[in-house]
Amino acid sequence: MQLGNIQVRVISDGSYLLDGGLVFGQVPKVVWEKDAKPDRKNRVRLGLNCLLIQTPERNILIDTGVGARHPERNKELYGLSSSKLLRNLRANGLTVRDIDTVVLTCLHFEHAGGITRLDRQGNVIPTFPNATVMVQRSAFERLQAPNERTIVSTGYTAKEDFELIEGIDKLLLLDGDTEIAPGIRTVVT
Repeated sequence: MQLGNIQVRVISDGSYLLDGGLVFGQVPKVVWEKDAKPDRKNRVRLGLNCLLIQTPERNILIDTGVGARHPERNKELYGLSSSKLLRNLRANGLTVRDIDTVVLTCLHFEHAGGITRLDRQGNVIPTFPNATVMVQRSAFERLQAPNERTIVSTGYTAKEDFELIEGIDKLLLLDGDTEIAPGIRTVVT
């Protein structure tokens, strides 16, 4: 989609499975299962989609997908296979070094799990080495003090990923609605 000099593209990271009751809430299963067939564990397939926003000066990635470092239990629980984000960025002519801004909409694993990766020696490194990572301060503070409820609800406890990003001075905490680039704003919902 082209909006003036801003181009917006969906970049797929693949898909995952989530409990249909959780996804559809109070909607009766007999209604939603017509369009979203559940598996034998009552899970439905959902897309893992990130947004790439390109301006003449910037390459902004909204969310990083699941990444490749998820715990074994998540692979089975969520039906995860390999992350497709980096391959799909390359298919759009970009490398990880071309991304200069990452905006995380939340810190759930399916949104923020790809913020780091392993290098060839097995070291954890930022996936997007030239990117400033932006996240709402309130979400970051919840990650710093996890409790049983937040761990279960986010499925993501990799606090050390953000310590790495923060340690190389690439983390920018946002306080509410913020203009992240000319004409592009985050809006807290």
